[in-house]
Amino acid sequence: MKEWLNYKENRKSVEVVLQFTDFGARMAGSDVLFKSVEGNEWRGLVPPEEFPFTARKLLSYGPEVKVVEPLELQQQVRELLERSLNQY
Repeated sequence: MKEWLNYKENRKSVEVVLQFTDFGARMAGSDVLFKSVEGNEWRGLVPPEEFPFTARKLLSYGPEVKVVEPLELQQQVRELLERSLNQY
């Protein structure tokens, strides 16, 4: 367990910048991934292989979050939204 907790990510990562609304920042405060929101902004390193998971996670915030960068993650969120709308 101690080894797992001290594990350092060694995959290539990209800086992700998210902008939360006030309400979104409150929601993020209880989220393991985004709890370090400061001034309604979250910055962190995310491996590109994790973008699909991150995009799906961000959908749960709806209009309370915006992907500022990278463009690739922004596009993945948009594609998921479009696929969701096409079902209706």
